[in-house]
Amino acid sequence: MGRPLKTAEFDATYYPAAAVSFVFMLYLFKVLSPKISARVSERYNLLSAEQQVDWNVRVVSTVHATLVSSMCAYSLIYDNEISEEPIWWDAPVVRTSCAIVVGYMAADLVVMTIHYKHIGEAFYFFHHGASMYAYYYVMTYGVLAYFANYRLIAEFSTPFVNQRWFLAVLGSSKSSPVFVGNGIAMAVTFFAVRIAVMPVYWHKGLAKF
Repeated sequence: MGRPLKTAEFDATYYPAAAVSFVFMLYLFKVLSPKISARVSERYNLLSAEQQVDWNVRVVSTVHATLVSSMCAYSLIYDNEISEEPIWWDAPVVRTSCAIVVGYMAADLVVMTIHYKHIGEAFYFFHHGASMYAYYYVMTYGVLAYFANYRLIAEFSTPFVNQRWFLAVLGSSKSSPVFVGNGIAMAVTFFAVRIAVMPVYWHKGLAKF
């Protein structure tokens, strides 16, 4: 599923994947999400302009998180080499995931710039810039695949975070079974993939460095 690396060499093989991700995420935000959302939920058309922008951003975020987290799970289960050699192992699935992330974040930066008055916040520009640089490095040079994949595990909780917002804006009761169930799933996944994994991550990192 991969190959060992001896040096970090420039490789643009995964750039087209990043470009496709960028174009698709923008298309999803601008065209697909508004059309599908309006058909699925009548309340979508009743939302304010700001809420519709936020809605479409979260749809894109959910699609991205679902895709990337699925690829992360696949790598964790089937690509044992990246755990054995977390730095110098070229993992194609992980590099593709990183390319998708780079494209998504670039698209999100465009959306935030255009709709800055609705969803813009300076912190997110720095966050996206730093994240894009990190994943660009893995996408381009192939090194540190284990750590990139482990970090992207955090995306497992994102769909539940977004779903909580969708339910709230649609007027769902906070005591309803679906709201409570989603809240439990959000809390469990958030703890599992963003907090509980930290000792393992740092143990692996310190052991190698």
